[in-house]
Amino acid sequence: MVSSLRIEYYSDRGGYNGTSRVKGYREHNEDTIGCFKVSGLDLDTSPIYVFVVCDGMGGGVRGKYASSLTVQFIRNAIESLSELGDNSTWLDAVVESVSSGIYRAHTRLCDEFSATTGISATTCTVGIVQDRTYVSLQVGDSRLYVVNRNGLTLQTEDDSWAFKQLKLGVMSESEIKVHPNRHKITKAVGVKKGFRLKQSPKQELKHTEGILITSDGFSEFLTSEKAKLIWSKENQLESMSKMMIGEGQKDNISAVFYMP
Repeated sequence: MVSSLRIEYYSDRGGYNGTSRVKGYREHNEDTIGCFKVSGLDLDTSPIYVFVVCDGMGGGVRGKYASSLTVQFIRNAIESLSELGDNSTWLDAVVESVSSGIYRAHTRLCDEFSATTGISATTCTVGIVQDRTYVSLQVGDSRLYVVNRNGLTLQTEDDSWAFKQLKLGVMSESEIKVHPNRHKITKAVGVKKGFRLKQSPKQELKHTEGILITSDGFSEFLTSEKAKLIWSKENQLESMSKMMIGEGQKDNISAVFYMP
């Protein structure tokens, strides 16, 4: 048993290298982000960090309910972790717990809204980091990037109509950016058909690299030059999100940046 497990939670504006959740022109902000520090594990000396970005769908209250519920289920799953089980490391155990929390949120949303019209669903992208080793979990079109002084590299693949067109070579990025279906999601937490959580293998951050997790409202206006600014200066996400609103982004904007 783990007698000294401790969970520290940082809400939208707190903790780490930077977090942001900026309301766009929409009446409701359906995004929810979560930042957790897991420490005191008996078998490991280094804390484990869990960073989450969820972008709700379903309109207004329903979208916000789905995104906040998913973050809460992730938190509950981490807090209930008490032993390694069949896992070889605590990082593996936390990854498994977070994955279980997301699937529980999915089941809850599907059951709760099965008899109603419309949906209450959310994207969910998670970065789980210990020292410089990280694992990503993802469904939907919220993204995880690796950022360094040279720019950024996308590490996840969107579950979206637009990303599929781009991957197949059917359309160019410039064509997709103005297409009316560019925000169409093909998989999400809370949507029964085809739900699958993608998990990356363990990957290593270099000494000068960090991870950036974003909603589509942030990634749509993200450039290599902006990524360099995020990497070079602390607490850039809030001002950059507001700048994106000024550039014409009407969606809500959320992001978490962490560099060991």
